[in-house]
Amino acid sequence: MDRQNCEAPELYRHGVGIKKLRRFEVARAQGWKALELPRGGFDVIEFWIENRVMIELLTPDMAKDYLAATRKFRGPA
Repeated sequence: MDRQNCEAPELYRHGVGIKKLRRFEVARAQGWKALELPRGGFDVIEFWIENRVMIELLTPDMAKDYLAATRKFRGPA
C-alpha cells in the first residue's frame, strides 16, 4: 500500500453543550453513523458526517475523563 497516496482522516475532538441523546438523533435523522466508544480511560462519540468524515464529540463528563486520562502527557499548565 502506498501511504503517500492515501487519504488519512484528520482527528478532531470537540466538546459541545448539546445532550448526548440529541447528537444521536441528529445523526439518525441525516442517515449518518454515530457511535459511543471507549478510547482507553475515556469515551467519545464518533460522529460521521455524511458517513465519510469522522469527528469525536465529547460531553462535559467525557471531556473531564479525557483531560484526566491525558494529564500525564501534557506539559505543566
